[in-house]
Amino acid sequence: MIAIVLALLNTFVKPILSFIAFPITFMSLGLFQLVINGFVLEIAEMILAPDFYIPSFGLTILMSIVISILYSLLGIGKIND
Repeated sequence: MIAIVLALLNTFVKPILSFIAFPITFMSLGLFQLVINGFVLEIAEMILAPDFYIPSFGLTILMSIVISILYSLLGIGKIND
């Protein structure tokens, strides 16, 4: 259930947040994207409140770093030529 909610949020909410926060992301050389990923995880936590709990926002950012590393290792989200 968590994977479905995260997939839906990454498909519909994350592009909107990325578009709105583009200037901040550009000035931080892409590091603000980790905060956006953390915010998406927090939204998922609010939707799945009793089943999915993250104790702090710092742990949420750490989880977003791990997810980003896994995505880049697996090649998910890259445009194939």
